Amino acid sequence: MTIHYRITRFLLTASAAGMLLTACNYSGPADAPSPSVPVPAGPSTDTPLPPLPPTPGPIRLWLSPALPDELRQPLEALQSVGERTVILVDTAEEADVRAEPGGDSPLASWVYAVAAPFPTVTDSIVLADLQSVWGGVEGIWTRIVVQPADAAAVRSRLGPSAYTVWEEVSDHIADRTWELPAALAIVPFEKLDPRLKVLAVDGQSPLWKTF
Repeated sequence: MTIHYRITRFLLTASAAGMLLTACNYSGPADAPSPSVPVPAGPSTDTPLPPLPPTPGPIRLWLSPALPDELRQPLEALQSVGERTVILVDTAEEADVRAEPGGDSPLASWVYAVAAPFPTVTDSIVLADLQSVWGGVEGIWTRIVVQPADAAAVRSRLGPSAYTVWEEVSDHIADRTWELPAALAIVPFEKLDPRLKVLAVDGQSPLWKTF
């Protein structure tokens, strides 16, 4: 998530305030003081005016279409942060704060599992092969089943999808993966179906303690 803050602060300095007050109170030359009534010189009693505090503006928040619903919904419900209100904007260019995949300092992680029908003998897949199928190159695997809400997030990792990607609008990901020949499924880890077997990707599996 990239954060950009821009706070414009208007200040009225003590010297400027003194000049303004003098101009407002000016009424022409003052009469000379009487010699019998000397005017003692004393220290200045001008009190500097404190700077005006900045007016907190709203935080403009943009949510990437690639955000899973489980991350999107609490952000959409966010109304304020401290004294600043939060408003949703339509484009990343308008935003002060962007919630999107990637970045050098992620604030949250979302794990997707690559899975196959449970009787599958294969235990793993190379990331390059997964990207090839996702991009339209058939091999040992010919189809990838994913829900539309997750497809955008997966594209941010694997690139543009092709005809080999089946976007399943229902919740029956496992059924569709079993029906299609040589099909894989990409699903959020917490939504795994017992009829699917998780495949390790480049030697890493979310089922392992070392993941």
